[in-house]
Amino acid sequence: MNKDSNKFIVIFASILVVVVALLLTFTHEALRGTQQRNENIDKMSQILRSVKVHAEGVETESIFDKMISDVYLVDNQGNMIPDTKDEAFVADMQVELAKWEDQRRLPVYAAVVD
Repeated sequence: MNKDSNKFIVIFASILVVVVALLLTFTHEALRGTQQRNENIDKMSQILRSVKVHAEGVETESIFDKMISDVYLVDNQGNMIPDTKDEAFVADMQVELAKWEDQRRLPVYAAVVD
């Protein structure tokens, strides 16, 4: 096959695109858990910074667990919604603030500060 022909170039480029797409897909899937963990650590770090505690890296999780005594959602009246710890941590503030006021459920993080 002539390497200077248009057919060869199109076939070569197509194969290259497929191979790179497969590699990127595999890498994305392989790193999904690590990426989610890093996002959670970053969120914990931001919450800790709001109470003037600076933590970095792996130590953030242990400091967060030690300092944040309770996590829950509240309704628009400020009433605690029970058993919402997991939901509160993954709450998306942009989504919640876009809702009607009476439908909002906002997260609260209770911290023990020395």
